[in-house]
Amino acid sequence: MFPLLLLATVSSVGQAQQERSPRIVAARAVVAAIVQAAEANRKQPRPLRGDELTQHYVRTAARTAQTLEASQGGQAFLLGIGVALDPSSLIRNNLLVASTWRQIESDTERRTRLAVLGEPQIHGRHDLGGLDSSSGRKRSRVGGLAQGNP
Repeated sequence: MFPLLLLATVSSVGQAQQERSPRIVAARAVVAAIVQAAEANRKQPRPLRGDELTQHYVRTAARTAQTLEASQGGQAFLLGIGVALDPSSLIRNNLLVASTWRQIESDTERRTRLAVLGEPQIHGRHDLGGLDSSSGRKRSRVGGLAQGNP
């Protein structure tokens, strides 16, 4: 009995991934646009770096989200930015959101993205705004930065 239940569960998970929700499809479009922007940026004689690179990615995500259905654009923008600018696996491996993260971006797509992403930064730092694996620890510093304490 247990093997049949396990088989049914695995089968339904595979089916759920094939039938992606509109929210997932929209977020995938945002991530794909950022990856295309990253690939194009790498080919430039003087590629964008740091804060300018982050601005470029956020603007790309915003332009893409504006082309989506109004009810999907905001969520797609936020999910897409969250996935596309995160080089760590901390959130991707979090049990609460791992399924969503992996529907938005497969392991193969993630490797491709990381190979072309570069090092986007906020205020000259890659560790603000959740852009690295230790962001949970460093997020507490953001409050201090906002109050003028480095």
